Amino acid sequence: MIHSEKAIGLFGGTFDPVHIGHLIVAEWLSEVLKIKTTYFIPAKIHPFVSKSNISSSDNRIEMLSLALKEYPDFKISDVEIKRQEVSYTIDTIKFFKDEFPDSELYFYMGMDNLNTLEQWKDPNEILKMCYVVVYNRGIELKAKDWLEHPKVIHVDSPLIEISSSHIRHRIKKGMAYRSLVPNQVFEYINQKRLYLY
Repeated sequence: MIHSEKAIGLFGGTFDPVHIGHLIVAEWLSEVLKIKTTYFIPAKIHPFVSKSNISSSDNRIEMLSLALKEYPDFKISDVEIKRQEVSYTIDTIKFFKDEFPDSELYFYMGMDNLNTLEQWKDPNEILKMCYVVVYNRGIELKAKDWLEHPKVIHVDSPLIEISSSHIRHRIKKGMAYRSLVPNQVFEYINQKRLYLY
């Protein structure tokens, strides 16, 4: 496994909202793997999850922009937001491979997603084009064969038990959540009155 200044991390998700758990995971993985630049890639249409009530792309990108201001090595890609159809990981990886042909790509994935990798579109092609970096999510790994693949890297990362869905639930119920999101994101959510209904 070779790491260089040209290594690029890819971190996908709905980020609705982005929270401190996302930042901790991205910072931890990029440090352990010596990855210089990590792209946060908000999804528009998820292939497995029906999210008709997902926040607007503009709101989610703005929250990401606020959250990443103090992280110069973290960037935002709107490649999936611009896509009109379902966001498949293989298409996103092909996009980055074309954009950065000399770079090694490292796709960040929670352990829970590794359990469903077989159901993803072209999983073997994904592993030909990039490394899959698996981080802890407090879920038992069932698809253990994937961990033996030479392009799958398991990083023993901190277990961050924060989820965007839990934050949205707390907001809707009028419960405290300030400590779960960056301060600028907290202020934006309050200003826009997001997740109240």
